[in-house]
Amino acid sequence: MFKKILSIAVCAVFTGAMFCGCGDKEESSQDYYYGQTLKEVDGKEIYLIYDGRFVEDEEMDALVNYYVSIQNKDYDLFRSVQPETYLEFLEDKQSMDIPGYVDDEYSQMETDLGAGFDFSQIEVTDCGDSKDDNGINDIKDLLDGIYKDAGKEKSFSDTIKSAKYITYDLTATGGDGDDYNLTDETKYIFTCEDGIYIF
Repeated sequence: MFKKILSIAVCAVFTGAMFCGCGDKEESSQDYYYGQTLKEVDGKEIYLIYDGRFVEDEEMDALVNYYVSIQNKDYDLFRSVQPETYLEFLEDKQSMDIPGYVDDEYSQMETDLGAGFDFSQIEVTDCGDSKDDNGINDIKDLLDGIYKDAGKEKSFSDTIKSAKYITYDLTATGGDGDDYNLTDETKYIFTCEDGIYIF
């Protein structure tokens, strides 16, 4: 969503380097890299492959909800993976209709995948935190400003328990029955006191 509204501020520059993973890790004689231990989950909606040491099950559930909400045009489900204060900002200050946004996202994917597309697999290939990607801090700053203008007691940053980006390959079955792969997709995951949010 930020790509449409605040693309300049959220622009992230990626190097081709592999990162060591998310969060602070204790020093040890052995280096741990993302992908050494992959977990496969045959979820109800989308098959998932990820390293459970770096990405939580609940975070993957939120990512699935993000894509299922677009695939099924489920506006309430989409709202569940966005901060309410941010949604209010979009609707009240930006005059953005959330159902219209989701429908637009669906139409763009339909152009690439064909009518009746169905997301089938997400394979997370890398992740990192704010040391690896400044986009995380850009999102924090933007939402902190929105929360302040809305008169919230806590800033968005004060509610965060963890923040990371993930890079992943997304597979969908198109309307023509063929499989399509979108590689090196990126999303930001913020686990907060009141929910897990996807940007």
